[in-house]
Amino acid sequence: MIFVVLFLIFWFAVWIWLKPRFIDVTIIATVPDYTPKDRLRLVGDIDSLGNWQNHSHALMPIEDNTYKTQLRLKEGVRVRCKFSLGDWGTVQKDRHFADIADLEFVVSKNKPLLQFVIENFAGFEPQIQKASLTGQFEYLHRFQSNILKNERTIMIWLPPNYALRPSHRFPVLYMHDGNNLFDARTAFGGVEWGVDEAASKLIFHGLMEEIIIVGIYNTMGRMEEYTPTVSKRHGGGDGRKYLEFITQELMPVINQRFRTNTDPQKTGIMGSSLGGLISLWAGFAFPHHFGLIGAVSPSLWWDDKYMQKTFIPSQNKLNHKIWMDMGSLEGMGRDGVSYAMKDTQEMKLCLNTLGYNSTDSLFYFEHLGAYHNEASWAARIHMPLLYFYGIGNPPIQLEKNWENAASAPAKIH
Repeated sequence: MIFVVLFLIFWFAVWIWLKPRFIDVTIIATVPDYTPKDRLRLVGDIDSLGNWQNHSHALMPIEDNTYKTQLRLKEGVRVRCKFSLGDWGTVQKDRHFADIADLEFVVSKNKPLLQFVIENFAGFEPQIQKASLTGQFEYLHRFQSNILKNERTIMIWLPPNYALRPSHRFPVLYMHDGNNLFDARTAFGGVEWGVDEAASKLIFHGLMEEIIIVGIYNTMGRMEEYTPTVSKRHGGGDGRKYLEFITQELMPVINQRFRTNTDPQKTGIMGSSLGGLISLWAGFAFPHHFGLIGAVSPSLWWDDKYMQKTFIPSQNKLNHKIWMDMGSLEGMGRDGVSYAMKDTQEMKLCLNTLGYNSTDSLFYFEHLGAYHNEASWAARIHMPLLYFYGIGNPPIQLEKNWENAASAPAKIH
């Protein structure tokens, strides 16, 4: 009898061992601004993805330009797939609208979360874009990080009179998503922020100090790098490592190669969406490096609103200047309410409680009619630039009354 029981236990264990194991794989995709709502599909070489025939596997929106789906797949299976908007005529393309190789991954319990950035879709090709750079740039190509174990491009914009002022040290603004800041050819969806044009015009009209702008390109690990905590739903949480990369690996190189003013009150960090989230966190976690904090359309929903519920209430007021904004059409619910704006309003109250009560320490702006995209951020990028580096208290407003004014080049400050 004991032998029979042991025999059954043995074969049950063998059956358990040989039984195919399935993994719940979460896929998150970021799409261009022009993507039609609720049309994102995933097609691939397995049954659940239509075997390259049926573009029926839909992804659900979780925030502006970000979609999510879950697949239950056999462990060890190699999957090839592509995104589309419902047919092969709208299959995903690269930033230049050229064909791309199939996306490929192996199902593993060690990698249950996969993230993809879709740069373009077929059928949305604009006219061939030309470089849209204004001013002088330096590049750090394939800049290595031992902390993050990856590499990226660093793009440095130098102010108009940099070469004419050999003894001057310039303030520095570090900005995330560097590929979206200066050049439409590399920008997400072909739309750039126009930071170089905005800064050039403000300097020309004598409204802004001359500064150095460091554009830090994003990577495939953008969500991990731009988030300070691990979210149960989305993962992430490498924000501290990312900021250590900036402060310990990148910043020393910038300070060595360029004439920088290293005073934290002259050093800014700014980004949008998750880039706005990590910038706000950086101001309190790395206060000896950054005194100017730009949180543009910050993703304050992250990790069950960790920032406004837990982090900020535990902090003390510092000698910061914080810029925070949000578009009125961002994060819209089905009830017509902008929950993203409700988040920034909550954060404003949290910061007020800490003592950020005047525009000398906090400037909060709600951009009516603005979406969560590069075009909206480009329309107001001059405002945080003026707030951080303005000369003579210029008015900080959406209207660019100075833009077309006839003026001689401003005096060097």
